[in-house]
Amino acid sequence: MSFGLESLIPFMEFPLDFTFRNMEPSARLQEEAQESASKLSKVYSRIQSCRLVVEALDQRHLKGREFRVQLHVQVPGDTVHVQKDGLDDLHSLTREAFHSAGRQLTGLNERRREKHRTQE
Repeated sequence: MSFGLESLIPFMEFPLDFTFRNMEPSARLQEEAQESASKLSKVYSRIQSCRLVVEALDQRHLKGREFRVQLHVQVPGDTVHVQKDGLDDLHSLTREAFHSAGRQLTGLNERRREKHRTQE
């Protein structure tokens, strides 16, 4: 009996695209991003697409490697954009980007509900 990644991550009804710039793709980072995107779909059920761009910036001689993580989440009528920059810990940056997007989607959801209530 095999328990692959598919059994651990709920089905997402939107595509998650990855782009890695100036670095090799990371399977572990992709798996973590899939899990985080699945959690986003619980916060906001109408996500149409999600794009994660991970970029290795110029390496600093004394400070280490700098990364940029960009997350673009498309929902009907809007797009949530998040960018996080930092040194060395790429996985933390990615988690922070998804967490920030989740907060923005929660706010967007609340504003849309409030708008709907005032129209009634």
